Amino acid sequence: MRVRLGEWVALGVLVALLAACGGGGSDGGSDGGSGSASAATTLGADGGSAATASGVKVLVPPGAMAQDATIRIAQDDTGAPPLPAWTAAAGPVVAITPHGAEFSEPVTVRLPVPVGLQLQDNQRLLIAKAQPGGEWEVLGDTVTRNGQLEVAVRSFSYFAPVVITYLPVPGVTVLPQPYAFSSMTLSCDGSPCANPELVRRIQMTVTVTPNGGLLPASCVNPRVGLWQGAVSPGNQQGAFEPVGSGTVFTRSFGLYLPASVLNDGTARFNVVLVCTDATTNALSYFTGLGAELNLRRAGIARTVPTVVQFPTALEVAPGAPVVLRGLLIGGSSYRESNVYRAPTAEDQATVYLERKNPGDTVWQVLETRTQMQANAAPLAGSLAWAVWGYDYNLGAANGAANGMQFRLRACYRLPTATSEACNIGPLATLTVVQQTVAPSFTQQPRALLVQPGQTASFSVVAGGTPAPTLQWQTRAANATGDWVDVTDGSGATSANYTTAALQLGDNGRQYRVLARNAAGSTPSETVTVSVADGLVAPTITTQPAALTVLAGSEAVFAVTASGTGPLSYQWYLGDLALNGGNGPQLRVTAATAALGGLYAVRVSNSAGTVLSDRATL
Repeated sequence: MRVRLGEWVALGVLVALLAACGGGGSDGGSDGGSGSASAATTLGADGGSAATASGVKVLVPPGAMAQDATIRIAQDDTGAPPLPAWTAAAGPVVAITPHGAEFSEPVTVRLPVPVGLQLQDNQRLLIAKAQPGGEWEVLGDTVTRNGQLEVAVRSFSYFAPVVITYLPVPGVTVLPQPYAFSSMTLSCDGSPCANPELVRRIQMTVTVTPNGGLLPASCVNPRVGLWQGAVSPGNQQGAFEPVGSGTVFTRSFGLYLPASVLNDGTARFNVVLVCTDATTNALSYFTGLGAELNLRRAGIARTVPTVVQFPTALEVAPGAPVVLRGLLIGGSSYRESNVYRAPTAEDQATVYLERKNPGDTVWQVLETRTQMQANAAPLAGSLAWAVWGYDYNLGAANGAANGMQFRLRACYRLPTATSEACNIGPLATLTVVQQTVAPSFTQQPRALLVQPGQTASFSVVAGGTPAPTLQWQTRAANATGDWVDVTDGSGATSANYTTAALQLGDNGRQYRVLARNAAGSTPSETVTVSVADGLVAPTITTQPAALTVLAGSEAVFAVTASGTGPLSYQWYLGDLALNGGNGPQLRVTAATAALGGLYAVRVSNSAGTVLSDRATL
C-alpha cells in the first residue's frame, strides 16, 4: 500500500496503530536490530528458499517452478494499490517478485508477526496480497506459528500484514467465529469427480457452505464469487451472489482442460468473500476455500474434438481487423506413447466457424476447415497434434458487426460410428468500440542492478480502449537503433516479464514494453539492467526536499536511490516508522499541522543501509 496518510481519519489513528505494533524506532529511524529487509535468491525446479534477515521467508517446493528465476524480497510498495478501508495496516508492504509468476505447487510465504501487537477478541491478524494494478485479497487461510504469519500461495506479488475487525454481536460476551466457508465439494456431470479425462466438456458443479460467522466490520455489500484459477476478472465463473448467513452457494459451469496443459494438469477453484471499499468503491477479496481437481489429457483413442480455447469477448475499433484463434484437442489425433498421431485425408475432423447476427436464431457457416489444415503445434513447446488450432482473420470491423457472435463446431466420425458427432465451443461476442483511447501506462518498468546468473523482472500497468496487447522488447547497451521482441525468459506478452539468467555481457542491456490497440501504439519508458559482480550498497542520489503546503493539500516526498536490487524502503516521521511507508515516494494527502515534522527514509539491501536527509513538512 502506498502510504496515503490522509486516508486514515487522523494521524492519531495511525500513531496508535504503530505504537501497538512497536512501529516506532529510535535514533532518528534506526533499524532496531531487525536486519536487512532485502534478499535475492535464484531458484529453479529443485525448489529452495529465500529469506531476509528481517524475517520474511519464501519456501518453494520441488517442481513448483518450471524454469530458473531470481526471487527478490524487499520492502517496496511501488505500484501496490491502497489497502481497503476494512483493513488496518500492521506492518510494511513487502514486494516478492517476479510479479504474477504462477507456480504448479503451492509456495509458502512467511511474514514476521509485528512485535508488541495486541489484538482484541474481535480482531484477526492476516496476510493480504495484491498484484500491480489490481486489488488486495485478504488471505483467510493465514496461520500464525512460531512468531510468523504463514500462508500458501500460487503466485508472487505484494504482501502485507493486516488487522481485520469483525462486527460484535450485541449481548454476546464470547465472540462467534469469523465468517468463513466450512465445506467445498466438486461434482462432474452430477457425480463425484474422479480425475476425469477431458475428452469433452464437463458440467462442473461447485457447492460451498458458509459457517454463518461474522463479517468484517467495514465490509460493504458482501457477496460470494467463484473463480477457476487465480482471483482475477477473466477467471470468474458467473455473477456474484449476496451473502446470506448459512446459505449454500452453488455454481455450475462448463469446464475444459486448459490448452496450456499439454498432458496432465490441475484445475484449481477458489470461492471468496467479496467486499466493496466504501472509500474507493474498488473490490477487495477475502479468501475462502480452494479445491483442486486433477485432470488428464485424453490420448488413448480417437475422440470427437473439444474446443479448449476460444475468446468469449472481443473489443475492436471500427476498421480494425477481427482476429479469432481456436485451439482444439482430439479428432483423429491421439497419444501413442510420447507422440500424437497426425490426421490423414481419410481420417480427420472437420471444424466449422459459425456466426450469428444480433437478433438472429440461426447460425451461419463462415469457414470450413479440415484437421489437416490446422496448425499442428500452436503452443510453444507442445508436441505436434497434442493441441491443434486455427487463426481466423475476418476482415475489418464496422458498426454493423457490433453484437455478432462466433463459435466453432468441431465434428468427427469415429471409426465405430455410422455418422459424425460434433462438439460446440464457447461463444465469442464482438463489441465494436466507437470511442478508442490510445494505450498509456500508469506504472512504468524500473531499472535494476543484478548479479551475474540472476534474472531480472519488470512489471507495468497499462490501459486503453480496447485493452492493449503487450510485447516486451530489448536492444543492446547504448544502442539507439531498432528494438527487437524478446525471445527468452517468461511473460514476453504480459504485464510481468522475467528475463533469462543474465551475465556480465548483458550489462547495460535496454528493455521496454510496447502497448498496442486500435488507437495506436505506445512504448513504455526505457529501462536498463546493470550486471555487476558483488553487491553494491545503496546510495541516495536525490534527497527528499523540504515542503511547505497549505492545510488540506497534498505533500509528496520523493527519493532516488541506487544499488544492487532489491532495495527496501522505510519512511519515518521523526523516530516513528510509518507502516506502509515502503516506497521511493511518500504521499501525504490532506496535510494538517499534526502531520508536520521531520521526514526521512531508510534505504537498504543485503550490502548495507543508508538514511536520507531529513525533510521538513
